[in-house]
Amino acid sequence: MPLNNDTGEYEVTTAEQIDAYLRDVSKQDEYFGPDHDLTPNSVYSSLYATIAEAQEFVDEDIKDVYESAFLDTATGADLDKVVELVGIQRRAAQRATGYVTFSSQ
Repeated sequence: MPLNNDTGEYEVTTAEQIDAYLRDVSKQDEYFGPDHDLTPNSVYSSLYATIAEAQEFVDEDIKDVYESAFLDTATGADLDKVVELVGIQRRAAQRATGYVTFSSQ
C-alpha cells in the first residue's frame, strides 16, 4: 500500500511506475530471466501495460476510500458520516450574500 509514512498521505502509484516494476521483477525471475522479450510489441509488454493501467485505477479508488475516513480530506456524504462520529453536524448549504464594489482607474 503506497502510504507515505512521513506525511500520512496515500500516494497513487502511476502506471509507468508499476510497468517498470513488473519489467524489473520479470528480468530477475528464474523462469523469465534477463533475456525475457520486453520489446514494445511483445505479448508481455502489452500484458504489463494493461496490468499497470488497471492497477493505477484501483489505486486511485483506494485513495478515495482512504481519504473519505478523515475530516481533512472527506467530502460530501462521507464528510457527513465522519463528523457524525465525532458528535457534530454540518450546516446545510446556504446562498452567499454580500456586496461587491467595482471600480476602474
